[in-house]
Amino acid sequence: MWWFIYGLLMGSGITGLAWGLNAANTSLAWYVWLLISLALLMFTLTIQHYVASIKEMEPMAARRGALALGTPGLVFAVLAIILALV
Repeated sequence: MWWFIYGLLMGSGITGLAWGLNAANTSLAWYVWLLISLALLMFTLTIQHYVASIKEMEPMAARRGALALGTPGLVFAVLAIILALV
């Protein structure tokens, strides 16, 4: 159930972003959309891995996985923001 709500939030957020950019007569390059997609994918994988590892009572694996999966997601997100503003 939580993943359904998460999917609804992500879909509505992306739709709102696209509508807002369209209303402002602004567009993003294809590689910015790709970086946004990769960042969202990495954040989703990070959340899933962390929650599953905590449920399996493996807090060390949860922290290491969050670091290993969250760092590239953060890098992709920062790159997308920088390239969108340039």
